[in-house]
Amino acid sequence: MIKFNAKWIKSLKHLSDRWYENKSSRAILISIFTFSLFIMCFLVMLGAQPRLPQAAIILYLELNSQVRKINAVKYVEPLVQQAHQNWENAQQLIKAENNRFPIFRTYHDAEKLILKANDQLRTVVQRTQFMQESLKVALNLKRIYLWDQIDGYQLKFDRMPIATDLREHIVHGELLLRQGEYLLDRKEYPSAVHVLDKAAQYIANADANLSEEINNYLSKMPTWQQWIQETLAYSRNSGKAVIIIDKLEHLCRVFQEDSLLLELTIEMGPNWIGTKIHKGDKRTPEGKYYITKMRQGKDTKFYKALQLNYPNEDDWMRYYMARYKGEFPAETKIGGLIEVHGNGGRGINWTDGCIAVQNLDMDKIFALVKIGTPVTIVGSTKNYQTNFNHSNNNLNY
Repeated sequence: MIKFNAKWIKSLKHLSDRWYENKSSRAILISIFTFSLFIMCFLVMLGAQPRLPQAAIILYLELNSQVRKINAVKYVEPLVQQAHQNWENAQQLIKAENNRFPIFRTYHDAEKLILKANDQLRTVVQRTQFMQESLKVALNLKRIYLWDQIDGYQLKFDRMPIATDLREHIVHGELLLRQGEYLLDRKEYPSAVHVLDKAAQYIANADANLSEEINNYLSKMPTWQQWIQETLAYSRNSGKAVIIIDKLEHLCRVFQEDSLLLELTIEMGPNWIGTKIHKGDKRTPEGKYYITKMRQGKDTKFYKALQLNYPNEDDWMRYYMARYKGEFPAETKIGGLIEVHGNGGRGINWTDGCIAVQNLDMDKIFALVKIGTPVTIVGSTKNYQTNFNHSNNNLNY
């Protein structure tokens, strides 16, 4: 048990009595205590004041960065704008709260707007990614289809004398298609849609215009069929060989009675669609002709040649009508010396209007014909669909 010294207790009592008697010292001590208590309360309140919604703000910045990266504004622009507007409104609320005394600040309303903006940006990202994937599939299918269109165009019309503007349409369409592929690789899908649509339009217009031109040309089919029937009937009745030229298929066929003896590839004038009108038009004539001369050796520069009776009466009539209409200068001649000759095999239409075959093929023809042999030249021996599907290589009469 603690024992207190009486003298020590007496000293403490003496000090206590003096403190109570000194009012000034007592006031100072009370003031210090009160001020310390106030500081402690103030620090407690500062620690308890509302904080900014940092997590929501960081998430918004991350989502917005992703939205920019995938270029979402080109897909769901209204929703992106709504999210940005909610963010701006939240920033205004935060700014207003920051102007208030710290202990009175509240960021609850601003946080609600930021959370709403975050939900909207999540939706933006999801929708954009779905739309991009869908566009990617659709655009790749369209790209394949357009290349098939161009390949088919070249297959059908590669050897045809196509007008310059139509060729330019196809070339322009192909260039746009390549540009669309570049944009597709860069994942710029909306721009790729626009470019591929333009490419499709150019290709479709060229194909439609040329198909219309070919259809107009093939409207002469009944006349050509009549010429063919008359030529084959002559062969059946006389037992002699005849030649039928199919310009569209680039084929020379030699018949005798009902038998097909030869089928040879030919080359013609570069402007072979349509019949020859005048000298220098680079066209191969169409009509019923016959061989007037058989040349070989020094008599021809084309190995061997079969000269035809061009121009015939129908050719002269077309020539005078065209000249009367002013389709060419009046001094332009009708031309002549149209032949079936050798030195062919170049793979292009290069003659001034004659029909060229390879020399070995020319030998075969020479052995089967003579002066007076009919040579019928038609635009086509078959209908449009047969020609462009290449589904039948046999003549049906």
